Amino acid sequence: TVWVSDDDENTANASDDAMVSFTDVLPDVSISKTANPTSVPETGGSVEFTIVVTNNSLEDATIDSLVDSDFDLSTHCPGAVGTVLAYEETYTCVFNETISGDYDAITPVDHENTATVWVSDDDENTANASDDATVSFTDVLPEVTLIKDVTSLTSQPEPGDFTFKLTITNTCTESVTITNLTDDYDLSSECLGLIGTSLAPAGEEGDSISCTYTATIEYPGTYENTAEVTVADDDGN
Repeated sequence: TVWVSDDDENTANASDDAMVSFTDVLPDVSISKTANPTSVPETGGSVEFTIVVTNNSLEDATIDSLVDSDFDLSTHCPGAVGTVLAYEETYTCVFNETISGDYDAITPVDHENTATVWVSDDDENTANASDDATVSFTDVLPEVTLIKDVTSLTSQPEPGDFTFKLTITNTCTESVTITNLTDDYDLSSECLGLIGTSLAPAGEEGDSISCTYTATIEYPGTYENTAEVTVADDDGN
């Protein structure tokens, strides 16, 4: 408003206005999910996951929901829901999970999990974002030991019957199956019957198995004889 006057002290005034409107600032959020390490043995390993939520809006945003496709974030990230983030402020959550899965050389099957966040502003506008983390599996190769003992006298008059014991132990972290068992001498049906037997992972009950057989040596001398076992895992190794 402006007032003016002349030299006779007459006055006048005029007014004008300017209008400024306000546009709604919508929430804008991003989320990052990473895994460390990104590869574990197929039999399983601990992975550290890190989730970072960032408010990209000039207006405060409140985290209304933080969920994951595979894990319970209400347990791992209990302080997420209700957190108010200012512009460019972040919320970070770090947790560990054990991941395992079968290795497939032809068609690799990775573990993928996705975290999703929902936020809102004071005008009840909402926004959401998602990000995933991928963990691949490496092949665990079979390992086995074979111990051969003489359970009878190691020196006898000819001809002598010598009894041998074979002990097969799985020393890798996944199950294996005995696919072949041979010896320089004829094996007993007990020993041959071990072919097709599955051995549990190392350290578990059933990771070892034994058998005995007898060989007759008819001529004097010293004899070396060797047993050999072959095992395979579920990936054909």
